[in-house]
Amino acid sequence: MKRVAWAVVLILRGTPIGGGPQEPLWLLRQLALLKVPLLLSASLGVLWFVARSRERVRPLLAVAAGLCLGWGLTLHLADDVAASRRLRARKLAETEALSGVLTDGSALVAYTGYKDAAFPLLFNRDIVILDARADEGADAPMLIRELLGRNRRVFVLESGFPSEVLSGVLAGWQVVPVVRLTAPDDRLLRAVLVKLFADRQLAVDEGLISYLTTRIERSFAGAGAAVAALDREALRQQRPVTRALAGEVIRDQPA
Repeated sequence: MKRVAWAVVLILRGTPIGGGPQEPLWLLRQLALLKVPLLLSASLGVLWFVARSRERVRPLLAVAAGLCLGWGLTLHLADDVAASRRLRARKLAETEALSGVLTDGSALVAYTGYKDAAFPLLFNRDIVILDARADEGADAPMLIRELLGRNRRVFVLESGFPSEVLSGVLAGWQVVPVVRLTAPDDRLLRAVLVKLFADRQLAVDEGLISYLTTRIERSFAGAGAAVAALDREALRQQRPVTRALAGEVIRDQPA
């Protein structure tokens, strides 16, 4: 049972949360998350019903209850907790990046969850956050005009915006001080990578950071995906995170 639990942990850690059937072990991940709990619950229910009239079955009922609890705890620690830590690390990196941009008297226009990283800045800065998803950006131009009229510097975070919504939000603002936050520059991307590796307690050198900076997708999400892929592959191969391993991972990724 212990080996099975460790196998489940490795499968959950080694497969992406989103993914799809094209991902290795993705089907096993879905079975571990969805089908096995149903099977254990059904077995527990049957044993409970039978144990009401047959006392000899009660030890099996206790074993089944223990398996259900153990499986639930394994899934929670290997999937829920790990996913929460990855999400927290990514949001903290994004918050750190935005903190260097959103100063007092500024405003951020973003789309749905991409605005979340700016919320911690509300505690000690005078900023305005506008979520354009509520009306698919219909009121954004009017609100941007009002923000500019109040002498606020407006930033538009392009990540996450559907192209047609972004076009509507930016329509007519080519000659006014609306700043479009696109791909991070080298300095910011390096800082984000260092932060993400540190959050995973992975010791890396400057050579690896420089190598990744010029080869991964230039976005916060791209940095997070690259670090997660390296961590996953290092765990699978029982190797340190090095430039050589990064070269293998990047080479094996589809173009």
